[in-house]
This record gives sequence, structure tokens and C-alpha cells, in this order.
Amino acid sequence: MKKLIAAFTASLILAITLFLAALFYIDLSGHKHFVYKAVHSGIETGDVVVDRYVTEDKLIYKSLSDLPLSLGENRSIQRLYLDKHSLRTLKYTEKSGCGKHASSVTLLFREGETVDYLYMRYPAYFNVKGFSTGENTLVFSPEDIMLYMPLVDKYNFWKKGVQHFEVQVPVDAPVPLMRDKLEMKYRNDEYFTALGRRVEAESYTIGSSGLPEAELLLSKHSHQILSLKVPQRKTAFRLQVFTENPGDRVKLLFGTVSARLRSLLKKKLSAPDREPREEEYLFDAPEEMLSRKGIRSEKIYYGPPPETTQGTLYYPEKGTPSASAILVSGYGAYTQGDLLFLESLADGLAGQGIATLVTGNRTRGGNPSAGYPSDAAVSRDIKKAGEFLLTDERTAGLPLSVIGYNEAGRYALNAALSDPDMASCVLIGLPFTRNGFSRYKEVSYESLQSFLRQKGLGNFDTDYLKMAAGLLKRHLTGLYEGKPAEDIFFRNGIRLPAEDFRNYLSGMSSDTLKSVDKPVLLIFARNDKVLTPELLEKIGNAKKNSPDSFQTAVFRELPPYYGAVTYTGEGIFFKPEDDVLDIVTDFITSAKKKHDRSGVPESAGGKQIE
Repeated sequence: MKKLIAAFTASLILAITLFLAALFYIDLSGHKHFVYKAVHSGIETGDVVVDRYVTEDKLIYKSLSDLPLSLGENRSIQRLYLDKHSLRTLKYTEKSGCGKHASSVTLLFREGETVDYLYMRYPAYFNVKGFSTGENTLVFSPEDIMLYMPLVDKYNFWKKGVQHFEVQVPVDAPVPLMRDKLEMKYRNDEYFTALGRRVEAESYTIGSSGLPEAELLLSKHSHQILSLKVPQRKTAFRLQVFTENPGDRVKLLFGTVSARLRSLLKKKLSAPDREPREEEYLFDAPEEMLSRKGIRSEKIYYGPPPETTQGTLYYPEKGTPSASAILVSGYGAYTQGDLLFLESLADGLAGQGIATLVTGNRTRGGNPSAGYPSDAAVSRDIKKAGEFLLTDERTAGLPLSVIGYNEAGRYALNAALSDPDMASCVLIGLPFTRNGFSRYKEVSYESLQSFLRQKGLGNFDTDYLKMAAGLLKRHLTGLYEGKPAEDIFFRNGIRLPAEDFRNYLSGMSSDTLKSVDKPVLLIFARNDKVLTPELLEKIGNAKKNSPDSFQTAVFRELPPYYGAVTYTGEGIFFKPEDDVLDIVTDFITSAKKKHDRSGVPESAGGKQIE
């Protein structure tokens, strides 16, 4: 009897093992793995890993973009689920940001011919349910290589020639989905060197009136994407690794697991003996980033518990600073370019004798709607930073200024207007929303079309744009009128920050500049995407209203992050725009006492100063 039980148990275990092995083999055989090298403006910025899975009823794509040398958002996780037979989109999700700090989330769920759609970049969001896009539209974005793969799956290679596909395009902004008709066109056969060998390939172009044209190169027989180029965006992807057969997949799987175990073991052995902090900060002030000798950076803590805040103080190692400044970092996940500019600006100011405290960025990882302080909390942080600088032995008695970068400028200006200890204020970049439209009355077909062109998108269908503009206007109108969100929790625990968005939109307008009662310097470029003729006129009126205190430095053109980037084998090195640094330094050091109205020099570095 015991032998019979043992034999039955062994048979059962063998059957289960074979069943699991069969499932594992099916998963391996239906799994393709791609690694693409991403290139921008001729610089290799990192890798994009795409996995393609075939299940019983679904076709699934998963993508991880890791772009350490990108100045924009350097990490993105995407998931796309298609019906296996019809290739209809079922679900699409994307989370983008810098490292573990998520700055934007896109969710799309299909039900028949309609979708539920959410885009959020705190505090701005656009949320709509039952949005009609058609049953067979594919999700598409010009620079996401994963989203080209469903087009290749649907393309009929027996017919070749020109074929069209209806697509829905998520815009990196709180606006409705755009809809367009893509044209995929066969060009010619050619040879291409990929994976260390010369292969036969077919060349295609993909584009439309609303999206930039892309050049796609596919392997002739398996139709895998070998390369993708989007000339207008200066972006390219080139295949580095392709794994398809089960044996190679097992090797890759064990290699990945062992690499992660080694990484975790190394991290555990080298981890500092301290309690983990609930909050992590973006400004770590690495020593290798400091561009001048004789400058020190030190993490400091200011304010009484439990609201103690961490920041980074840059100051000259020798001698006494001539002035002090608070550099407001803002709140949210900054791009790497923004971070490099802020760190190098603080470093540069310290090199010219201005001790600079970069306020702590209290962004939490994960859900981008969680963990952001209110405007009142930001004001308290700036106030505490000022009190620290006014009492610390290195900076006590020095004139105190506040600097805001882009949208964080609204915090800096409000602090300067409300705090008598602030001698002056510098606004680098226009301190107005880059999250889309700031006033619902401004939304129209023409304004939406202009906004999309600023995003590098072209002409979409007129009737569709008019419908989308009306939908967006109703969305913003509801926020302005204080109506609660229809669903506070949309999906996946994402909280819609309706009140935060409303406060954000009403927090500062161009009319606020007329309230200036102490020296304020506004630095911006005419190529700033936020700038409009109406806004330029309002800035001019504000200057006329306060000619002694409100000054502007207007550049004809500036790079996106106000400085020059150098790529080396060791990473990215950043040098702030010399003229911007000089103008800020001259302005701050001229504020010898509160309410000094000396303004800015008439010219600096040959740039146009108004």
C-alpha cells in the first residue's frame, strides 16, 4: 500500500512538473525580447528594452526606457495589451519620470468603441470616461518604439505598398487624446548591419499630417524592427539584442536573475547603517558636479520638527560671501536637465561669492499625486530657509534674495512680496504654467492647435480639434467653478488632485507682476514655449507700472536648460549660460539692503537686455 501511495505521489509530482514545464516552454516560445540603443542628436542616451508576449487571448508588450544620458525624463515604463485575434487595443499604461520619481502617468482602458483616459502631471490632469475613438484605433506616439510594433503586426506584407491605420495619440499634456490616420509606406529593399552581421531589410516611412515622419527598417523575412529614425525629433533607435528561441530566453533569464542578486548583495554590503528615510530628495550635490575649486556643498536641515526640511547649501570655502540667496527648486519630479541647471547655477553663484541654499524637493516616488505639499507649505519652507540664512554664522547679516526657476518662480515671487526679509527676487524663465492651459476662457480650436504645434505636432482634423477643444474647456470650467471631480479615485489608486489643480491655476497670473514693490528681475527668452504676444504685452505693462523695481533681461534665444551640455565617457557635465549667471550675480550683489532699487545693468555679454 505504501509503495502504491509513493508511486501515485511521484506520478502526481511528475505530472505537475511536466504541466508547469509545458506552460514555461509556451511562455518562452511566445516571448520575444528586444534591446534598442536610443540616440538623440547623435548622442547615445541609453537603452529601451521591449518584451513581446503571446498568451491564449492577448498580445502584450512591455517596455522599459532607461536613458541616463537624456536631459529629459530618463525613465519610462509602458504596458500595452491587445486582443490577440483582432489586435484591438485593450489597455495602455505609461509612467514616466526621473529615476524612481514619477512625474507623469497615462492610463487608457478600452470598452468597445470608447475609452476611459487619464493623463496626470501633478497637479494638472485630464480625465474623461466614455471618450469615442473608434474600435480599431491603435495607441501611437512618434518617439515610442514599442508603439510601432502593433503597426508592423497589422501591416499586410503580402500587399505592401501604402496602408493606413487609425491611431489615438496621447499628448504629453492634460489635453484630450488626438486622433489621426497614419500612412505606412514601403520604400525599397536594402542591406543593413545589425547584431554584428549584414542582413536583408525593407525600408518603410510612417507619418501623417499631424505627426512627424519616421523611417522604419525591418528585417526582410521576420519583420522585426531593426532601426527607427525620427529626423524631425533628432531621435533614433537601433537594435542591439534580439532573443526569440527558448534556449536563449533561459540563458537571458538566469543571467538577469543572477545580475540582480549580485546587485542586491553588493547594495546590502555597502548600505550605510541608518534608518531609511520616508522622503528622498533629488538634490544630492555630487562633488564631481562642482565646476569650481574652492566651493563647498553641504546638506543642511532647517526648521523645527516635525517640519524639518533638507536642502543643500553651496558657499565659498574661503572668505565671506557678499550675499545669500534661496534657490527654490519647486515641487515635483524635475527632468535631469533641470536638475543639472539648478545645481550648476547654485555652484556658479557660490563661485562668485553668493552663498546659495537650494531648497529640498520633497517629491515621493510612486504615485505622482501623493506627497506634494500645499502652496502654504512651500511658503513655509522658503520662510524657514530664509531664517536659516539670516542666522547661520556663514551668511548672517548678508542681503537675502530668492530665485525661482520656471514655474517655481511663482513661489519665489510670492515669498518676495510677503517676506520683508527678502531684499530682491530673480525669476529665471516665465513663472507660468507649462502644464497646458492656465485659463479656461483661453481654450479654443485655434489655441489648442497652436499649443499642439508648440509640442511639435502638426495639423489634426479640424472637426476633431474643435470637439477636443470643447471637451477641454468644459474640463477646465468645472475646475474653475469649484465642482468636485466626478470620481476622486480614477483607477489604480490614482487620486485626481482637483483642488490642487484649481489652486495651481489660480495661484499666479501675469497681473501678479504688477504687485512688485521691491527689486525683481525676470529673465526669459523669446523662444520660450510659454511666451505669447498677449503675455509679452502684459510683461511690458508690468514694467511700465514699476519702472524702478521691475526689470527684464530678454534673450533672443536660450537653450532649454539655460546652459551648455558636454557628454563624456564619465557622464554629463553642465555649464550654465555665462550671461545668465553674470546678470543674476550683478543683480543680487547690487541689493545691498532691503528695497534697494538699483536694478540690472543695461547690457551684459552682448545679449539684448530690455
